[in-house]
Amino acid sequence: MPAPAPRSRSIIKIAAQYLPSVIVPAAANILIVAIFGRRLGPSEMGQYYLALSIVGIGSILAGGWLQQSILRYESGRSLEAHQRLHLKFFAGVPALAMLFATVVYVLKAMGVTAVPLTWVIVLLVVSEAWYRLALGVLQSQSRSLTYSTTTSLFSLLRLATAIALYEAGHHDVRCLLYAWLIVQGTTCVTLFFALGYHRSLGSREVARPEKTIRDYVAYGLPMLGFMLLTELRPFTDRLVLLELLDSASVGVHGSNYAIGTNSIGLLATPLMLAVHPYLMGLANSENFDAREFREQTSKLSDLYLKLSTAILVAAVPSSHFVSWLVLGPSFEIGYPIFALSCFGSVIGGLAIYFAKGLEARDRSGSLLRCNIAAYVIAAVSALICVKLFGVVGASLGYVAGFVGYAGIAWAVTDKEVRPSLPIGPLCALASMFGISLFVATLVGASPLALVASTVAALAFMAVLFVRGDVARLRSIAGARAG
Repeated sequence: MPAPAPRSRSIIKIAAQYLPSVIVPAAANILIVAIFGRRLGPSEMGQYYLALSIVGIGSILAGGWLQQSILRYESGRSLEAHQRLHLKFFAGVPALAMLFATVVYVLKAMGVTAVPLTWVIVLLVVSEAWYRLALGVLQSQSRSLTYSTTTSLFSLLRLATAIALYEAGHHDVRCLLYAWLIVQGTTCVTLFFALGYHRSLGSREVARPEKTIRDYVAYGLPMLGFMLLTELRPFTDRLVLLELLDSASVGVHGSNYAIGTNSIGLLATPLMLAVHPYLMGLANSENFDAREFREQTSKLSDLYLKLSTAILVAAVPSSHFVSWLVLGPSFEIGYPIFALSCFGSVIGGLAIYFAKGLEARDRSGSLLRCNIAAYVIAAVSALICVKLFGVVGASLGYVAGFVGYAGIAWAVTDKEVRPSLPIGPLCALASMFGISLFVATLVGASPLALVASTVAALAFMAVLFVRGDVARLRSIAGARAG
């Protein structure tokens, strides 16, 4: 039996508890970019971002796709009933990782030299897949404090270890990769015992194994393609930059992209981490109310856009200054990438809300088709725009892909569960982005840009509070408060 959906105030509390899991990793990632971008330079950082993409793709193929099945079918359900099944998933990860490594090795033997492959990357594929699965379990159980503690400690320890390895003499990308592997491997072992999987090693009890496995595979395999294409988008951008320009361009793009996406993630990620189990709890209920699901998703998407606009107003006008301050002169030419990544990430977050109806209806195949179309849009746009505008063009493709995905996902979702189209907030978002980017171009790298953007963002948030938009979170799930 699914657990009842949380009260509205629980969503606010859970989102707040997830906040450290976004702020701390975002700060650590920005510090990694700032510290090692200056020490290693754009070319080495370009190699790091290529490795990052390969690990992301490999970890999804090796088992990360099952994270979505866990979130879909275990939100609000007992963890103990599924632990033995999870152990089988964990055990299959190394074999799938080796299969992935074999494919990459064959590609390299055929002359695809842009794809990096080392023993560290192969081990990172395994550890990243395990880590994603474990985080999926924590999220499905709404263990937000444990989730935040885990991700925060992982990020801080990875940063500290990378600095230590650099100071020990690893003055290249290996200091980042070795630190990632050491800390993530340790984290996975810790989570294995913390979640009690060691107690299930001798158990043969699994709740309804045939049905559970069939559901996981039926839902998860299309989600494999969906997640893979999501990971392939930035990787494709980097390959296009590498082929048409050079590895330094990959470093400039990847560093500014990281700052932009992390800025929006400060809001979008904790909210979605809290909301997803709630919406899936509604979908899992015996008497699924499509009207309530649609209304709640509409409220959340509307609120998300308004809050995201405030973050965008805080980030984009000062993008030139922040890029110069954090990354240094070698990277500041890519400040429009920072701005465009912010905008594209907001649209990408909105697309997730638009697609929740497809998830509720178990239409993972439709999600995959939407993402295929979005990937084609993004790849073609990036190829054309990089030729026309250089390194900034890749981010134009990033934006185009998410705009396409959001529009297609909304159009193909059943009307009964499709959220209302937030025309007003979308127009406000586009207008504020245009004005903010103009200010960034006009003011340049002046510190005044940071002051102006902070004041504008605070004023925007004050308007939202006065209008009562933020307080609307307390109305969510009101019909199920009992």
